[in-house]
Amino acid sequence: MKRTFFSGGLYRDALRQLKAFGIVFGVISAAISVAIVIIAYYSSIDPVSGQINFARIPPPSAALVAPVLLGIVFAGTLMLIFRAFSFLTSRAASDLWHSLPGTRVSTAVSLVAAALTWLYSIITVTLLLTWATYAITGLPFNALYVPYLLLGYSAAATLVAGAALVGVSVTGTAFSAFIVMGLTLYLPRFVLLIYAHIVPVVAPVVYMSDMGLLGNPAFHLPSALTFALFDRLFGMGLINTGMSELFVLKGGIAYTAALGAITLLLGVLLYRVRRSEIAGNSAPNRPMQHIFRCALTLPILLIGAGMGLARELNPSAKIVILVLSMTVYFCYEL
Repeated sequence: MKRTFFSGGLYRDALRQLKAFGIVFGVISAAISVAIVIIAYYSSIDPVSGQINFARIPPPSAALVAPVLLGIVFAGTLMLIFRAFSFLTSRAASDLWHSLPGTRVSTAVSLVAAALTWLYSIITVTLLLTWATYAITGLPFNALYVPYLLLGYSAAATLVAGAALVGVSVTGTAFSAFIVMGLTLYLPRFVLLIYAHIVPVVAPVVYMSDMGLLGNPAFHLPSALTFALFDRLFGMGLINTGMSELFVLKGGIAYTAALGAITLLLGVLLYRVRRSEIAGNSAPNRPMQHIFRCALTLPILLIGAGMGLARELNPSAKIVILVLSMTVYFCYEL
């Protein structure tokens, strides 16, 4: 009898299949996080007295507690999902998997569940080991950050996994799946980000933080963390909320978790209707290929529109943006 929604045997097989990736990511994440604390401990020792004045050492901000988990949430999630569904890029393997007993829904749910099990385990173990290392060394640490970080990183990983599942379900190559994953994860929020920057220009009394769930990019953790990282590195002014504040924003964590569940459901539905012959092809058909290309050019044109409304776009810049968007559309082959 076919299992409709979940297969325990397939789930256990997928856990074993992903074991090498999971162990490597877990060891790297835990080792780096613990090493950061140990380095901070020995760096705090006074060279003269050989003592540490713990009272004068501030506790780390939320963003500096196990920052390596940012890489796990994005790169680790991508690699685990792509590894679990690697058969979709080969026509022979895809035909074989589609012919196995069990529904497509149970296959998708079981494989995603295995990948998320590894991800949640890595996040949990890393945070607990980091907390324990702070406790052993005696360095100041705000333990209240741990549940927020656990929920925040887990919610972000869920949303990234959903976007990755959408990518592998509608394409047949790893590279095109990566592109569609990025579009799924970032394009809607990027459109809203441009909107959030344009409205204050037109109505200076309105601020980005006042624009609610859709206008405030802080509610979408993966994109908000990416924008905040770019702000910290390059001072681009994409978001008004710092990285540490993002992790304690309860509304953002809840919204990201809910959106992640919806995106996973969308990915499962797309996998259910996926045709096996897509394997090895960049898109299901020519119209979808054009849609992917248009989606790639949309952010470039939106940046130009935003700059135009802000009166920061000179004629030469207009030409550059137009040429760049046309180049992406005509020369980029998915």
